[in-house]
Parts: sequence; structure tokens; C-alpha cells
Amino acid sequence: MKKINYLQRTDLRSCPEKPKRISKFWILLTLIALFGFFQVSAQNSSVSDEGLIALMSKSDGQNKDEAVVDQRRVTGTIRNELGGPMVGATVQVKGTTLGTLTDAEGKFSVDVPNESAILVVSFIGYVAQEVAVSGKSTIELSLDPSVESLDEIVVVGYGTQKRTTMTGSVSVIKGDEVAKVPVSNITNAMAGKLAGVLTTQSSGQPGSDAARIYVRGVATTGSSQPLVVVDGVIRNALEQIDPSIIESITVLKDASSVAPYGIAGANGVILVTTKKGEEGLPTLTFNTYYGIQSPTYYPNLLNAVDYMKIRNEALLNDDPNTTVENLAFHPDVIANYAQLHAEDPDKYPDSRARDLVHFNIPIQKHDLQISGGTNTLRYFSSLGYFGQEGLFDKVNYHRFNYNLSLDAKVTKTTTVALSLLGSKEKTNDLDAASSSYQIFRSSYKFIPTEAIYYSNGLWGQFAGNSPVAVLNGEGYQTNDRYNLMTTVSVEQQIPWIQGLSVKGSFSYDMNNSFNKGWHIPFYYYTIDLNANPRTFTQAISTQEGGAPAYTYLSQSMNRGQRYNYQAFLNYSRSFGQHDITGLVVAEARNNDNMNMSARRNNFAIGIDELSLGSSDKNDFDNSGSSSVGAQLG
Repeated sequence: MKKINYLQRTDLRSCPEKPKRISKFWILLTLIALFGFFQVSAQNSSVSDEGLIALMSKSDGQNKDEAVVDQRRVTGTIRNELGGPMVGATVQVKGTTLGTLTDAEGKFSVDVPNESAILVVSFIGYVAQEVAVSGKSTIELSLDPSVESLDEIVVVGYGTQKRTTMTGSVSVIKGDEVAKVPVSNITNAMAGKLAGVLTTQSSGQPGSDAARIYVRGVATTGSSQPLVVVDGVIRNALEQIDPSIIESITVLKDASSVAPYGIAGANGVILVTTKKGEEGLPTLTFNTYYGIQSPTYYPNLLNAVDYMKIRNEALLNDDPNTTVENLAFHPDVIANYAQLHAEDPDKYPDSRARDLVHFNIPIQKHDLQISGGTNTLRYFSSLGYFGQEGLFDKVNYHRFNYNLSLDAKVTKTTTVALSLLGSKEKTNDLDAASSSYQIFRSSYKFIPTEAIYYSNGLWGQFAGNSPVAVLNGEGYQTNDRYNLMTTVSVEQQIPWIQGLSVKGSFSYDMNNSFNKGWHIPFYYYTIDLNANPRTFTQAISTQEGGAPAYTYLSQSMNRGQRYNYQAFLNYSRSFGQHDITGLVVAEARNNDNMNMSARRNNFAIGIDELSLGSSDKNDFDNSGSSSVGAQLG
């Protein structure tokens, strides 16, 4: 898991409006006035010894106190439109950072700097109110629901609804809140922002750091993952979507909300809506940020002296009668270890495995968007790039995103829409017989009295393991993924029946991945301290038994295709203050999947091609499978 230590963000927009010219005379006059204002302010204000601000005026060469801060406590109760207590409402002193939240009974207590202070009371979905203290010590207040909140359109199963007409449990987050979080994908951006939604992240490795999402906890011993719907189509593609093109994310949590999806929505439903074009002149938007990441946790490792002391202490705890000769390290060696290490670092190592890990890791994201349209054609398009480095040099993740959305009104009653969402991902990792996780662990298991590096630049080992051998090896793992999600729809209003429309939609999604793993045996070196000059012998490391002593290459390919057909019959009409709506949906889905894999062992030459591996039937393996599926509802 990662955390962001530093972040720089830039948001540049081009606007078609012609900039207005400002006279140089007015600019100069404004600067002179501001300079004079700050000069007078600096002369006419001071800070008292007690740290309280006092306002002073200068008259006839003498300063006189005009006002002194008078701090007091204000209490009160905040209620809703029905008279019930507002739990968790924010009460803040305007223009300051002073504030508090109401308790379970709607009560609050806050210290204000003076009797002229103004309290700002706010709560999500309600109109914020300002109340002047004016010497009061108790304030009673009722908040009214926000009209905008009540009229907010929320995406639900196969359609939209006003929030006032909804009876199910739904949480919504806007796309702007998602885009401003500097994380690799949407799953991490949702953490802590939606009521009833829990996320767990088991890894921070680039390309493998997606969070698992649970709606209202874990409800089953089987799959507990919620159903993901992107632009009205069931798609398990949260990790591939660029967060900057999200319009909103809606989470359906209870039985009535997920009913349109049947048993598939038993664990909740996540509805993702991407941005569409809006009528207006073309708008170009460029967003970029560059940040530095670091591991959330790394053990505080012992140096050689502390390690030797603890080893000896463990032996003495086991047997207090242990003699000096039977201790793991002689006390004289421990006492003089710093000097011994300086004179002969190969014989007296003091290794720092921490130095193998990168603690300032770059992360960056850039995207370019253009949107606009007329009353007959609206468009939105974007290109994006995300890059993230890992704890070690060979570990990184890169993703390119592209998006195109077109909505055309071809006649007064006919609308045609086209949507393309695509991405290309590439993940690079260490040797196929190892992993970043294993090297991270082995780095802090490496005892400091063994040499990670010798003085001549060669690397050593501990218990047959050498993290440097893996890091310096020529093996690798790569994973290339290509994703494409397309949707074409036609909607026809029925002219002779007001409010009635029919719509047909077809979606084609493709997901291809290619994996390649190349392993070359890991080598470390042992030193002969008795030889003169000292000699170094190469040996093979099996990395805790998980790495074979021969070269091998493995490759696999996975292809998935999904076809989705939808038909809608929709009726929506208002009669005065009454709305009548009805929706009939028919949907069919088909999918086919195929995968192939192959492996070759014992390469005679170090070229990573399957055809160059051993032809012995004991040295190669081939496999493959395919499947098809269909649903109708």
C-alpha cells in the first residue's frame, strides 16, 4: 500500500471567449493603492503580549485601543425541518477554522472570538445558514432541505430517478471527487467516500494494487464482490477506466435498489457513468500531476552490533551459564566492531538491506479532454496516461486510456449514440521465478553480519538467498492488457404517444492479455577469507527453494469477448405535480473466452523465444482451454 507525500497538480482550460484588455493605467493605479493599503495596515495593527489581536488607531501621535478580543462560548441545538435533531451537522465560525459537530441530540458547543462572530451551520442535503452571535449564548436553529438535492438526478438500474422519488438505499459520488484523488484506479479512489462501502487493499505493487470492494460488509463465504455496471452495461472493468472521465458513481445497497439485476446484485451494484458532451463551444482541458510515493511501512532493522548483542542475549536467556567462548559473538568483537568493519568490511560486514529499496517513488498522470456540441451533435473525447514506478528498478506500471462519446439527434425524434472506452496496460516485474513481494521480504530478513555486497562490488548471500542476485539478474515478467468497451444505441420517440420511447443498444467488449516470464538462474558469490589474495566462488541461489537452477520461458495469452443486446420500452410523462413512469427491459448477453499457455525449460542459449528451448518432452508444456456462455432476461 502506498501514500502520497508530495503532489503537484495543474489544470489548464482553454475558453473560446475573447479575453478583455485591461488598461496599463488602471493596473498601475491598482498596484499603488494596494501598496499604500498594506503600508497603512502594517502601521495600524499590532499583537499584544497575550497573543490576542488588538485593533489600534493612530491619532495625534498616540495609539488608543479600539477593541479587544472577547472570547465566549456559544451552545445550541440544530434540528431538521421535522423538528428532529440533526446529528453530525457542522457548526463553524465564519472566516476561521474554529468549529464543531452536533452530537446525537443535535446539540453543539463552540468558542467564538467575539460577540460579532457569525456561525455557519451546514449539513449535506440541506441549505446552509448563517447566524450572528450578537451577544447570544444559546442558539436554536432549524435547517431546510436543499431544493437542488431533492431534484438531483441519480443513476439507478437501467435509468435515472429524482432523489425525492427514491425509496432504496443509494450512495453517490461525483466524478470530480474521484478524479482529484492521486491513485491508480477507481477502486482506490472510492475508499472512505461512500457510506456502506468498504475497501481493502492487499498490495501496493504497481499494476496489482486494486482494492477489493464490499457493499455493507462481507455477506457470503463465496464471491462477495459487487456487480459492476458501466454506462448501463454489466462490465467488470473498474481498474481499466480513467478516473478523470467519470461523471458519477452510484452504489445500490439494498434489496429494492438492486432488484432489477436479480441474484447478480446480491452483493450490491456499482453503477459507473462516464462523461458525455454538452452543448456549447469546444472546451479543451488538460490535467496533470506528479507525485512521490513511499512505502507505508518498513521495519526498523538492526545494525550488526545490535544484532550480535541480541543473539548473545538470547543464548544467555536460554542458558545463563553459557560461557563467553560459547556465545555466538565474542564481546570483544562487538565492542570493537565499528573499527573492525572499517578495516575489513568483507570479514566484518554491516549490511543495510534497506538500501536496496526505493523510498521515493514517482507517480504521474496526464490527460487531455475536449468536449462541446450543438443542439444536434454533442461530443466528448479524451486521451490519458498514468505511470507508476515500483520499489525496485525493474518494477513499474503504465496505462494509456482513450475515450470517445458521440450523441447525435438525427431527426426530431431519433437519437443515435456511440461510446468507445479503451485502455492499454503494461506491467513489468522481476524475474519470473521471484516477485517484488518476495524480494521485499527477503531484504528485511537478511541479517546484517552477512555481506549483501563485498568491497569489490560482487554480492553475497544469507542462507542461500540473495536479493541482489534477483535484482541484478536478466529475468523478467511482463503483462500486456488491451481493453475495449463499445456501445451503439438508437432511441426513437413515438410521436403519436407523448412520453413513450423505444431504444435498442448493442455493446461489444474485448479483453486481451499477454503474459511472458523469463527466468535465468540467480548467482551469488562466497568468499574465502583464508586465501591470499581472497577468492570469490560463484554459486546458484534457489531463493528459498522457489527458483530452479535452469533457464525457462513461459508465455500465455487470454482473450475474452462479450456481446450485450438491450431493448427498452420507456414511458415517462408529467401531469401537473404528478409523474408517471414505466420501463420494460429485455437483455441478452453472450461471451466467449479462450486461453493458451506454453513453457520451455533448459535453454542452450540465452534468447527468450519458445522455439529455442529444449525439445525434450520433459522440458516443455502446452495447455489451453475455451468457454462460452449466454444469458437472457
